[in-house]
Amino acid sequence: AEAARQAALGWQVEVALSGSRLIVTARDAEGRPLSAAVEGALHRPLQDLSVPVGFQAVGGGRWAGAADIPLPGQWEARITLTAPDGTHKDVRTRLFIPREALGG
Repeated sequence: AEAARQAALGWQVEVALSGSRLIVTARDAEGRPLSAAVEGALHRPLQDLSVPVGFQAVGGGRWAGAADIPLPGQWEARITLTAPDGTHKDVRTRLFIPREALGG
């Protein structure tokens, strides 16, 4: 039921890696930039490792977040977007973090 509720919102959410930052782009069902609070973390699928990501709005339905990622490889971004009325959507996206993105 929860998955159906979230799908019915029609929100289009993309999560991408840009250098060492996560970029979230979200649009509502009509394609307009979404107004929401964004929280999230990166999880390492094969280890008990979670890294919080601090997101800041950069305008136009986009948020940028930085995290202190300790290891390259496969990670899962777990993001929650919450609209001002409390409506929310959970997004999970697999990402490959290259060594160059670690900044060291």
